[in-house]
Amino acid sequence: MPHPGHPEVEATLDAGGQAYPNGTVGGGEDHLRGALHALQVAVYTTDREGRVTLFNERAAELWGRRPEIGKDLWCGSWRIYRPDGTPLPLDACPMALALREGRSVRSEEIIIERPDGTRAHVLPHPELLRNGDGEVVGAVNVLVDVTGQKAAERSQALLAAIVASSDDAIVSKTLDGVITSWNAGAERVFGYTAEEAVGQPVLMLIPPERHGEEDYILGRIRQGERVDHYETVRLAKDGRRIDVSLTISPVHDGAGALIGASKVARDVTERRQAEAALREREAETRRLAAVVARTTSGVVVTDPDGRVVWANQAFTRLSGYTLDEVRGRRPADLLRGPESDAATAAFVEARVAERVPFVVELLNYRKDRTLYWTRVEATPLLDDDGTFEGYVAVQTDVTERRRAEAALRESEARFRTMTDAAPVLVWTAGTDRECDYVNAAWLAFTGRPLDRELGHGWAEGVHPDDRDRCLAAYAAAFDARAPFEVEFRLRRHDGTYRWVLDRGAPRFAPDGAFLGYVGSCVDVHAQKEAEADLAAAVAERTRELERSNRELDQFAYVASHDLKGPLRGIRTLAGWIAEEAGPALSDEAHRHLDLLRSRVRRMEALLDSLLVYSRAGRIHGLAEDVDTAALVRDVADLLALPDTVAVEVGPALPALTTYRAPLELVFRNLLANAVKHADRPDLRVRVWAEEAGPDVPEGFVAFAVEDDGPGIPEEYHERIFGLFQTLRPRDEVEGSGMGLAVVKKTVESLGGTIRVASAPGAGATFRFTWPRHVSAEEPTP
Repeated sequence: MPHPGHPEVEATLDAGGQAYPNGTVGGGEDHLRGALHALQVAVYTTDREGRVTLFNERAAELWGRRPEIGKDLWCGSWRIYRPDGTPLPLDACPMALALREGRSVRSEEIIIERPDGTRAHVLPHPELLRNGDGEVVGAVNVLVDVTGQKAAERSQALLAAIVASSDDAIVSKTLDGVITSWNAGAERVFGYTAEEAVGQPVLMLIPPERHGEEDYILGRIRQGERVDHYETVRLAKDGRRIDVSLTISPVHDGAGALIGASKVARDVTERRQAEAALREREAETRRLAAVVARTTSGVVVTDPDGRVVWANQAFTRLSGYTLDEVRGRRPADLLRGPESDAATAAFVEARVAERVPFVVELLNYRKDRTLYWTRVEATPLLDDDGTFEGYVAVQTDVTERRRAEAALRESEARFRTMTDAAPVLVWTAGTDRECDYVNAAWLAFTGRPLDRELGHGWAEGVHPDDRDRCLAAYAAAFDARAPFEVEFRLRRHDGTYRWVLDRGAPRFAPDGAFLGYVGSCVDVHAQKEAEADLAAAVAERTRELERSNRELDQFAYVASHDLKGPLRGIRTLAGWIAEEAGPALSDEAHRHLDLLRSRVRRMEALLDSLLVYSRAGRIHGLAEDVDTAALVRDVADLLALPDTVAVEVGPALPALTTYRAPLELVFRNLLANAVKHADRPDLRVRVWAEEAGPDVPEGFVAFAVEDDGPGIPEEYHERIFGLFQTLRPRDEVEGSGMGLAVVKKTVESLGGTIRVASAPGAGATFRFTWPRHVSAEEPTP
């Protein structure tokens, strides 16, 4: 396109209108005019003051008018605007600037408006014209119409904006399936950025089992076909499967050659989910319809005026009416019975008129005039936009429930009659833990009205020192749903406090539901006073026993000390006689001296045993960890038993936390007793233990000392645990006869028991129980 600087345009004009190339003056005006009209662009000239002197037809077509030669200044346009649409004054147009400032003005776009209102985008190129002396004699302006180019640019920009802002994924690819473009919608749908996607095969978006779809699509594209609304599944960057609808179109170059494909992918996951939800709702509706049709409750649907339009079979069975008989009738017409007076009918009609939910329960007539109790729950039926469409009413036969309630009321009346006549204080509480009933005896006892006792009011009469304990026991039992028993002082009508024993038991429905508590209080004040007197008597008796024990200890000590002195003298004198007069004494005298010394030793042993027995079970020492197996072995070693006697310690004798001294005393006496009464030298003694069993109390261990000696007749099983008891004459066996008595007293002092199992010729087994763990503190003597 010619423009200033082009040989066709670059020229100068002299005042007479002659124009020559390269700035020379010559030729005629007709020659210049012909040249201007021959150009394919709009061209016009002005003198140095800016008056239009020449213009060609292209310029007149662009302006939409023909300016007046010599009068129109700077330009022939009707109006001029800047590119942003604001008006541009004529004296500020590019031609005016060029003449005023003496310079060329390039690439300043303007918008010209024609008289008919149409506009054109123009790039003016004003150039100054000079004469042979270089003086400015005018200017020439080439106007390049770029309206079409601008429209194309706007169209392309609009298309690009649409592509960029589209929520759909818009992707281009080659015929080999390689991605060449990727919009923001594609990034949102699939998660890949353009940098990650462009240049990659489109198969990265297709699940492996669907790769064959790409061959099918590209085959259609190569045939020039368009693929519309192809619904399938594609993969997102994070591995999610996305339901998409694809539209794929062939892409051609400027020459019409097929160069690739453009794909629009719309995420239809939400639509699919909505469709699935709709199908589920439809299925749910069908299921609901089936349930309603088969439910045992009558269901009725009305129109907005409250008239029946549909009822299920259960309603016809319940009421005796067919659907045709009730269609068009109002609910109030069907809810009438001996107890459904005008107020009930008015209530129903008013609720229907207000279009609000309502519940009514009444004794109603069936079609055959039989009566039944019915409960009707009516709910407004609204469509999706909240428009009232009528009612759905559910009618249930509650005759049996009403009968049960009547029976319950009768039962409650009988209960109240009986409890009011009872001489004990009776109360009940509901699931809210608040008292809801007390009987007449309670009110007579407290002297307060019923409303003062209900709720938590009854606790006001509990003695302040007992109140927290009483309420805590009540709350704990309530939490555990368990029976409870508590004693507290309750204020009587005369202001005195009386001890009462309160027993409560949880109440449960047949289905196991918790209903609350029922309880009774018994006046135990006299019993408590008697118990207090008994406790005082027991305390006094205990003090007396303690005094007796101390006196017994003192007696045992004095007896041992005072009696042992003379016995030692007798023993010494007998020894002196035997030594000094021995040769002169007869054998009979020596026998009597030996018998005397034996009696002295027995007497000393009796005194020692008496002292031990008096202290047995009261002086234990400190508790410690005791290995009972090692303890038994130590006792056997200390007894210095003959080599022929075998003591077997059973496996896994337990370790105890106990008093070592008394346990050692028990084992020493039992082992010594077995050896003492053995009828042969090769005695076998076995010690074993049981940590559990039907006759082993909790927290105790059972020990057994078993021998294979001569055994003990059954009639002596209890007697042998008494004081000074022996199975053979004392002259035939050593000992005081107090060993087993000491053992029994020691075992029982710690809460244990001891017994013997034996028969003549079958040995004997002494079995005793001993606490597994005792306090680490030393007991009081």
